[in-house]
Amino acid sequence: MIIRAPSFALVVGLYLAMASPGFAQDTAPFRASAVEPTERQAVMEAYFQGLQGRLSALAGAQGQTDMGAALRAEMERDFDGFRRRFFTADTDQRCAPRGDRVICEVEGSVLMGALSTEVRNSIRTTEQTLSNSLVFAVSAAHSGDPSTPLVVDKLTGAFAASGFKLLTGSAVNQAIEQHKIDYSLAILEVSFGPPAYLAGERRAEENLSVRFALLDVVRKLQVAVVPVVVSASVSGPGVEPVLAELRGELAAKAAAEIARQSNSAIVTTQQEKATDQAALDRRAKGQVLYLVQLQGVAQRDRDRLREVRDTLSRAAPGAQVQVDPLKSSETQVTISVTATSPLSVDNLIDALYATQSLNKSFEAISTGTNQIKVHY
Repeated sequence: MIIRAPSFALVVGLYLAMASPGFAQDTAPFRASAVEPTERQAVMEAYFQGLQGRLSALAGAQGQTDMGAALRAEMERDFDGFRRRFFTADTDQRCAPRGDRVICEVEGSVLMGALSTEVRNSIRTTEQTLSNSLVFAVSAAHSGDPSTPLVVDKLTGAFAASGFKLLTGSAVNQAIEQHKIDYSLAILEVSFGPPAYLAGERRAEENLSVRFALLDVVRKLQVAVVPVVVSASVSGPGVEPVLAELRGELAAKAAAEIARQSNSAIVTTQQEKATDQAALDRRAKGQVLYLVQLQGVAQRDRDRLREVRDTLSRAAPGAQVQVDPLKSSETQVTISVTATSPLSVDNLIDALYATQSLNKSFEAISTGTNQIKVHY
């Protein structure tokens, strides 16, 4: 069965694209190891690696930036509480010396319900902070195939179950007329099967392929075109008796994955819009932005970050100095300096060097574009 050519629409307020049967499992097993100067640091890092893998599966790239940073900060504040909240009680650790460091391996399971709730709340906060109101149009096609209503119901039902607000009828037309649709998700093609039956195992199985396009309506940009392919199997006496259940399972799995990918892309583009708008606002106010990229530094290195912020604040009185989470990752941190007038990049570099006179490997280099790259 193939669905083509969009012909109906639903408008939803975006909150989160997750939680549906594809992510309904209670726990997810993991094994992770880390080598750090102390046992506590190694244990925490291994736990976080286990969580990070599942976080990325739920939130895509967002799990590597602000969401991940927020969870790491929570872990460092209260590790015992963090462990109880996100990991099963049987999650265990083993540590051993490795030279002048310690290696720890952690094995257990992540509590997916708790993590899904955390990601849902985080994305809602991000959406409210960046836009406060997003409207999302979902379109798909009618088809003569009797399975079509099931596919459509599962796809849209998964969005609703994930916390979306749905508007129908006149609200759809009104949103279109008032140019209030921010994003459009077009289900371009849905293709089932063919189903197969494994008589020896008394099990029916089938694949479902969905091709979709995600559009930023305001900027007229295509932000995602990703085919999703899922498979499922259902026990039964034959294909026909379980075909409806089988296709329902497939549609639910595809909906969960489409929702996850769409949500990740939308949050990313919203952050890009916020960054672009911030640049326009700075230009209107005559402000100048400088970026200092600390390579090999993580956001948990608070003493070092505080030292750099204080140094830059003294070198640029009156400037706004803060960590930019959107330009930071696990291996580097970017500090933005927003000044009311142009600054001397050389003066900023000299100020950084002055705090590292005993560190012979320290290096701060200007890229020539109001950016400074720092190596410790």
